Formats: sequence, C-alpha cells, structure tokens
Amino acid sequence: MLGIAASVFAQVIARYVFNSGLAWSDEISRFMMMWGTFLGAAALIRLNEHITVDVFMSMMPRKIQTATGILTQLISSYIAYILITQGIGQIGKQWIQLSPALQWSLGAVYLVLPVAGLYMLAYSLANLAALVMGKQLTGSTSDKPLEL
Repeated sequence: MLGIAASVFAQVIARYVFNSGLAWSDEISRFMMMWGTFLGAAALIRLNEHITVDVFMSMMPRKIQTATGILTQLISSYIAYILITQGIGQIGKQWIQLSPALQWSLGAVYLVLPVAGLYMLAYSLANLAALVMGKQLTGSTSDKPLEL
C-alpha cells in the first residue's frame, strides 16, 4: 500500500508541479494493487479472517459449525486450484505481451495468480487438517483488529 501511495503521490506532484504526468505511475499502481489483493487474500485464509456472516453459525451446534468449516475450506481449496491452473495458463498466454508504459512482461504480472493460489491452497489444507483433527479455527468470530 505504501508503494501505491508513493506512486500516486509522485504522479500528482509531476502533474501539478511540473505540468507533465508520469506514464508509468498508473500502471505500476495497478500491478501493485493486483499483487497486494491476491497475497492479502491468501493471508486472510491463513488467519481465517475473511468476511463472514456468522450470526446464525455461532448459535449452531459445534458439529454443524465444524462441518460448515470443512465445506468452506474445501471450496477455498478448489478456488485456489483454479487460480493455480488458470493462472499458469494466463502466464503462458501473456508472457510475450508487454505492458504499455513499463514494458514489463504481463506474464510476470500474472504470476501472482498461481503464487497466491499456492499459498491459498496450503493455508486451506492446513485449516482443513486442523478442523478434521477437532481444533477450532480462530479469527472468523473475533472482534479484534487484524495485527500485521
């Protein structure tokens, strides 16, 4: 987020002080946002902190909560598998295409899809194993702020 803020700030300064915009600023901000979004989603799976509506789940018996948690982790694992396989396909298709301003390979930009997918898959499987072994995942019902 700091990199995005610095890039946008540099663009504002260049545009209003020097009367000339930076061609690369929007592009690099977009790429950093993509990487931050996908890696942040993986981190939230690890911490079990994705947005949930658990008003009714907290009233359910523990077995139903565990079964729902297992189903959620299986779905998350499947989505991670799709990110990995489709991301690898996109990298292959986009590798020779260059971004307009930075002239970076778009395949390198799309590399975030399988990388984040691998993290998501690993974290989902670890959460699934914990649920199967009878441990309760923490995070989804907590009101504490996310610690970095």
